[in-house]
Amino acid sequence: MGKLAERYADAGRSGVYRVSDARIPLAAAREADAFVLHLDECAAIDAPQRVRDAMSTAGTGRCRVLLVTRAAEMARDPAPGWSALLACLQLAAIEGRNKGNPVFAVLVDPDRRLDLPNLYKEA
Repeated sequence: MGKLAERYADAGRSGVYRVSDARIPLAAAREADAFVLHLDECAAIDAPQRVRDAMSTAGTGRCRVLLVTRAAEMARDPAPGWSALLACLQLAAIEGRNKGNPVFAVLVDPDRRLDLPNLYKEA
């Protein structure tokens, strides 16, 4: 198992992170058998409810990867609900950490403009 896939199993490292590209985090999520929720399929304002649903249906102990591939675009021209989405992702990660259920919110930000830690060291 790759290092990122192993990291996904560690609830203590749950958090909100940025990446430049979604391919590696998605490949690692498949390897880790994580539950992946693509939040670009809905409006930012609807995303918090989808996150809450995912938190309750993914199963105990199973990693959740909450992926926002349009994060940079949404942050540049803040969509209604953008701040609520970020707050919801942060809360989900904290709750996951506290309950021992890994939650990784992964925001794709190719230009690295979001003030978030990197999920992994990118080349």
